[in-house]
Amino acid sequence: RDDLREQYFADPGTARDMLEGTGVKLPISFSLIVGDFGDIYIEQGRHIQQDLQSVGFEPFLEVVNPSQYTDRFGGTGHTSCQ
Repeated sequence: RDDLREQYFADPGTARDMLEGTGVKLPISFSLIVGDFGDIYIEQGRHIQQDLQSVGFEPFLEVVNPSQYTDRFGGTGHTSCQ
């Protein structure tokens, strides 16, 4: 999984510069919603949260129980942003 993270978040400085170049004020806050389908999902959500923070986002990790997750998004076992 680290290799996937490196592939998509290999250069946080460049990504931050690109965001700043758009004129957007950083940090950009939002909720990162993770279904509590097990520890691995929550752990992955935390890794994504850290990667996004390194770029200039300010995600708030919201862990919801599986039934709430499926009510909101349908399906199972995915990480979503709102």
